[in-house]
Amino acid sequence: DEELDEELDEELDEELDEEPAEEPTEEPGKEPGEEPGEEPGEEPGEKPVKVDVATCSKEITTPYTADTRSFGNMFNVQTKSKEITVTGMSLYTDLTKDLFYEVYTKRGSFREDDLVGLDSWQLIASGNVIGAGSGVGTPIPSNHILQSGDSDNSMTTIPKNTIQGFYVTFTTEDIKYSDTSLSEGDAMVSNSDVDVLVGVGVPDYPRGSKLFGPREWRGQIKYIIHESCESAFTTNTYLSPTAPATQTSLPPKMLVTRVTYLFNVEYDPYKVPLSGLLNTISKIIARKVDNMVVSDDLLKTLATYYRLDLFEVVSTEEHGSA
Repeated sequence: DEELDEELDEELDEELDEEPAEEPTEEPGKEPGEEPGEEPGEEPGEKPVKVDVATCSKEITTPYTADTRSFGNMFNVQTKSKEITVTGMSLYTDLTKDLFYEVYTKRGSFREDDLVGLDSWQLIASGNVIGAGSGVGTPIPSNHILQSGDSDNSMTTIPKNTIQGFYVTFTTEDIKYSDTSLSEGDAMVSNSDVDVLVGVGVPDYPRGSKLFGPREWRGQIKYIIHESCESAFTTNTYLSPTAPATQTSLPPKMLVTRVTYLFNVEYDPYKVPLSGLLNTISKIIARKVDNMVVSDDLLKTLATYYRLDLFEVVSTEEHGSA
């Protein structure tokens, strides 16, 4: 639209003016536009790119059945032979109203160290969500989860063969979970990467000294491992006597909608290579769309409820225009 077009013009001018490239110096035997050290025929400004290590998005999900409710749950997860990075979670409530939640984590069992307060815990996500209702998880928006690279958090990446405690809570008595014949610390759902262990119910907000146990948390943990998805299919095994036997965990299915914008850009190819221009445009558009989703109340509600994410921005040259 016109507003996005104007904003792109302004930001593109600023970004391209920040780091002007030097005028190319021609060498004997070099064609105009070729850089020193390049083989004839290579595109000006093209450089080798670093390829990121492959990652695969996965999830482990409990059954969404429950026979009791309270403020929250504490439970442990135990990784196996792979390091995982938590990227999202879903909680379980049968309500469809606005709720405020908090998610804490700590290295080691939730039973270790501080058993009353939260001094040894790290808050990794909090905010408002609209409950999705009975039988399904209520997802936490992905932009609520602090990532391990953030300056104030390093706990969402869990090393291999590690026990890590989690505390999930609403500020109201609306989280649902189940009693169980399993013992606290038993695995209740498992796959090749991680076990989710039987934990306890938390009858107060914030947590107090009293805990109900054993209890089975209800929800989903989304995570990534550092290998390609082709070799990373898993089967979730439910170990609770009342749960279904298995569930295959495949890369999550997505409904993708594509939106195309056409911009005419005038630029000096001797100062800015085409690849750099396209990369700059992609970054600006991604930033604008992300900000639009966060700042617009309607889009924010839809993004939270339907788990909308900007998947990819691709800039290409078309008929001589970028």
